[in-house]
Amino acid sequence: TIKSAAPAGTVLVGGGYRYQGENPNNYVTFNGENYRIIGVFNGQLKIMQNNFYSGGKAWDSTGGTYGSNNWARPADLNTELNSTYWNTISSTYKAMVDQSHSWGIGGINSYSTLTRANFYNNENNTRWTGKVGLMSVADYGYASADSSCTDSGSLTSCKNNNWIYNSPYTHWTITPYSGSSYYMWSVGTERDLDYFSASYALGVRPVLYLKSSVKITGGTGTSSDPYKLSS
Repeated sequence: TIKSAAPAGTVLVGGGYRYQGENPNNYVTFNGENYRIIGVFNGQLKIMQNNFYSGGKAWDSTGGTYGSNNWARPADLNTELNSTYWNTISSTYKAMVDQSHSWGIGGINSYSTLTRANFYNNENNTRWTGKVGLMSVADYGYASADSSCTDSGSLTSCKNNNWIYNSPYTHWTITPYSGSSYYMWSVGTERDLDYFSASYALGVRPVLYLKSSVKITGGTGTSSDPYKLSS
């Protein structure tokens, strides 16, 4: 089960057991398609859709001229993922989701503090309760297995040996740039980490926490043989 101490291929960093590296065996079938397991936190799988829900959506476009970076407002993308996207999930898989999970949505506003440990610590300063979110910057940083991507350095090397970075679109995180009311952190295809106004259109990969009662009942975690789930 996913409650076991250390799922195969994970390392204990950043508040849980996380999958790291260029292409770890962290594929899982959810709602009839492949997702990737970000990690296991307090016995719960945190999973992200492998294919993009969208290659270009605003994080928020109605909270001001440049949008608002307050996910709990709610941001436009929050509303869409927790309604339109949520309604594409079958009842069988909806029942596996922790629908009242407390998400860390706090941000950082200084390039001098851009370490994955700082992002993780700051994200937990602000909470939001809901069903569907996005990855955090800490999720991206801790997915790297590059030895120079450490908690004492910057995130510039964290794009190396990182399965999250290897994607066709620059995509949103749930983490705000807290030095303004409208900038959001994103993971790019050319630069590893940057921020854009919330009204900008970037890629979207929905993220879910599954209930701790959900079990892995088969599969090896590869893209051709993803893990199978059972409630």
